[in-house]
Amino acid sequence: FRSMKKHMCGVCSICAIVLAIAGLHFLLMGIAGYDLLGMLSGGSDTVMRIYDILIAIATLGVIGSATGKCKMCKHE
Repeated sequence: FRSMKKHMCGVCSICAIVLAIAGLHFLLMGIAGYDLLGMLSGGSDTVMRIYDILIAIATLGVIGSATGKCKMCKHE
């Protein structure tokens, strides 16, 4: 990840961070059955939908960066 981060633009770096946080959230849900975001949002469907949309956008951003489609990233 460190070598990939050197070549990523700011937007793609933020996308990678969002995916890392989402991954940790899902890990916590899978191992402990603890839904931290659900607790913090009060179970709001709107907040959970926004969270899901952010994860989807971040996924597309990281895919674009990994495949060399991002014009702002420095690909060698």
